[in-house]
This record gives sequence, structure tokens and C-alpha cells, in this order.
Amino acid sequence: MELCSTYLRSWAFGVLDMEKEPNLGKDFPLELRIIEARTRWLSEATRSWIALAVTVGSVTAMTAAAALALIHGEYGYLSTVWSLVAMPIGAVLGHYFGRSNQDEEVDN
Repeated sequence: MELCSTYLRSWAFGVLDMEKEPNLGKDFPLELRIIEARTRWLSEATRSWIALAVTVGSVTAMTAAAALALIHGEYGYLSTVWSLVAMPIGAVLGHYFGRSNQDEEVDN
């Protein structure tokens, strides 16, 4: 009876001791810095692809609007597209070509 109550108590509170320790992760020599490096690379690659897509899309839209402006002689298309494209292009240029010494403190 004592064994049964001990088992039920340990089962209810989740403190049942395991007979063997699991070998999970010991077969693969992945260290934390390798995982962090892969995660950093993936996030940088994702940012780069997003920036490339925004840049290519913006340049394509500006080229099409400029062609329409030249054909029709009205530059409203170009003005409208530029007002929509200026902010994303500015964000991409500011991110990649902004201040390079971000870690240094600015003395005023």
C-alpha cells in the first residue's frame, strides 16, 4: 500500500525519478554559438532578401512610371510612384549605408 501511495503522489506532482538519463543531444556536437551563428545568418539573409525585393520592386515601378511619363508627356505618374516608393527606398539606404560606427558613443 505504501508503494502505491508513493507512486501516485510522485505521479501527481511530476517528480517521478527516471531510471536512465536521456541521451538527447549528446550524439550531435552542436554548441550554442553554432546555433546562434546560424540564426544570425538566417535573419541577415532574410533581411537582405527583403531589402533586395523592395529595391527591385521600387526601381521597376519608377522605371515604368518614367516610361509612361515620357510617352504621355504627363509626369503625374512619376510623382505618384515616387511619393509611394521614397520611404521604403530611404529605409533600405539608411539601413545599409547609414552610420557605420554605431557602437561608439557620441560626445556632445
